[in-house]
Amino acid sequence: MKIQYAAITDPGMVRGNNEDNYLVLPDQGLFIVADGMGGHNAGEVASQIAVDTLAQEAEHLPALNARLPWWKRIFSRPAPFNPVQWLHDAITQANARIFQAAQESEGKKGMGTTIVLILKRELALLTAHVGDSRVYRIRKKKLSQLTKDHSLAEELVRQGVLTEEEALYSAPSNVLTRALGVREQVNEEIIYHSVEPGDVFLLCSDGLYNMVDEDVMARIVSTGDMSLEEKTAKLVAEANEQGGKDNITVVLAAFI
Repeated sequence: MKIQYAAITDPGMVRGNNEDNYLVLPDQGLFIVADGMGGHNAGEVASQIAVDTLAQEAEHLPALNARLPWWKRIFSRPAPFNPVQWLHDAITQANARIFQAAQESEGKKGMGTTIVLILKRELALLTAHVGDSRVYRIRKKKLSQLTKDHSLAEELVRQGVLTEEEALYSAPSNVLTRALGVREQVNEEIIYHSVEPGDVFLLCSDGLYNMVDEDVMARIVSTGDMSLEEKTAKLVAEANEQGGKDNITVVLAAFI
C-alpha cells in the first residue's frame, strides 16, 4: 500500500504560543503528534525534544518498502526487526531526554508532553501513545478511536467508577495520568491494528477533538472532493470556529 499524508499545526484562537509539534516520515511509515505542557514555553521544548528524539531513532528504522540486494538476501541473515521493541526504546529515550532537560533548568521543571504515533509495518499498523493525544481510523466513512486517553476521566471510566457520559461532567479530562518526561520512567501503550486500502488515520492533539464533534471529523475526512491538505485545513478551521481554545495539530495518513 502507498501512503498519502498531510499535516498542519495551529496555535488556535486563545493561546499565545504553540506547544504542539508533529513529525511525518512516510518512507518509514511513521507519523507523530506531541502536545507539550509546562510554564514559560517549556511545553514546546518538551514536545520538540520528543519529535527530535524519535526522528533520530528513526534513522535506524528499516524503510517501509526496503528490499535487500539479492546477494545480501542469500548470504546474510539480518535479525528480524521488532517494531514493539523499537517503539518502546525510542519512547523511553525521549522520556529520559525530556526529564533530564527539566532537571537542568528551573524554568523547565515539570515540563512534559503527550505523544501519539502510528508505525506501519508489513500488513499491520501499530499505535503507541502516552497522554491524551489521539489516533482515529476512518474506514468506509466510519470513525473509530484507536487510543484511550491517559487521563483522570478515562481512568475513572475504565475502573467503572463513572460512565462515559458522567465523566464528561464529573472529572476534568485535562488531568493526565501519564505524560512523557514528567517522571524518570514512563509506560507507553502499544497496540496492533489492521489496515486496509482506503483507511485514513487521523492523529491529533486535544485542541481538535475537544472542539469538533467526531461526526463532523468523520464527515470532513470522508469528503471525496477534497485533498488531504484541504481536509487538515478544514479540521483546524472548524476547531477555531468553535472557539479554538487550545493549540490544534492534525496529521492525516491515507493508505491506498
